[in-house]
Amino acid sequence: MRKYWLITLFFVGVLTSITAAKYIPYVEPLDGDWGDVANPWQMPGSYIAGLYGRLSTYGDVDVIAFEFNRPTSEWWLDVVIPVCGEHFAPFSPSVALIGPGLTAPEELPFALPDGMGAMIFDDGEEIPISESDNYLFSGDVQQAVHFEPAEILDSGTYLIAVWEPNGHTGAYALSTGGTHPEDLNAEETARMEEVFQFINSGEWMGQDCTAPLAAEDCVATEGHFTQADYRQEFPEQSIVGEGYALSGVVRDAATCLPIPEARIWFWMANSDGEYDGKHEGMLFTNQQGAYRIQSELPGDYGPDAHMHLHISAPGYRAIETEWFLSDGEGDGNDTFDIVLLPE
Repeated sequence: MRKYWLITLFFVGVLTSITAAKYIPYVEPLDGDWGDVANPWQMPGSYIAGLYGRLSTYGDVDVIAFEFNRPTSEWWLDVVIPVCGEHFAPFSPSVALIGPGLTAPEELPFALPDGMGAMIFDDGEEIPISESDNYLFSGDVQQAVHFEPAEILDSGTYLIAVWEPNGHTGAYALSTGGTHPEDLNAEETARMEEVFQFINSGEWMGQDCTAPLAAEDCVATEGHFTQADYRQEFPEQSIVGEGYALSGVVRDAATCLPIPEARIWFWMANSDGEYDGKHEGMLFTNQQGAYRIQSELPGDYGPDAHMHLHISAPGYRAIETEWFLSDGEGDGNDTFDIVLLPE
């Protein structure tokens, strides 16, 4: 049985009465980071749950763990993407159920735990939303999709994984099948009041939806203006190791708007300070102008450890620049926004 009614309860019920909501809400910023496959966030109980999360950085993956105490054929999942100006317009996350008895897909952006397979929900039924429906406090839903597994699920531990294949960032809400909670005690009721206030404020989305897409201030990135056709032999890849990540947004110096499909070549020395040809690649920014390069920590070559970058886009002056790690060390995640001058 499709639980379309829950979407109305899930969002409209938030606006009306806490006692009318027969599910337990959880919000990533309040309940802690939702981890990854190796360290998932554990959802208490197996109740019908409202899960409000966000993929806040390029390549982010959220993973929620929960338990089935007996086999079931009645579990389901609804995925809702809110409208937030144009900020989430490219955002279309993938969702997978991971657990025992499922087959392993050929391609996933993460390794599965031993003995587990995954069911990727990529062919759900879109939930119709009329103009008069007010599913979100701001009024608009970009996408709402309902999924049901086509097989009985065994008892045991399962994971829900959410990621965006193109690295786009945005907020999402999930509602999951399960059992209804009993009457809430005073502590649980107080917690739900806090959670609903946070949801209604819009803070859970991690984005001011009225803010413009353009940054407030853009100064062109310093570098050498160059044509770099000689680097076209670099393989198209953004991951050349583990332990360090450089990410950011490429923007237009005239408008401060993000530049999608900007091309970035990168190369660096290995941990021994040698250029071995194994730590280089090429990638394109996504529709939000974002990029992410993952590698081992670049080694010292010259005065400091650094990564070379060449950035180009149609209609812009290509530049070659460097990102220097402070004192040759990094904390595992650095941010470097790049601003290009129009030609």
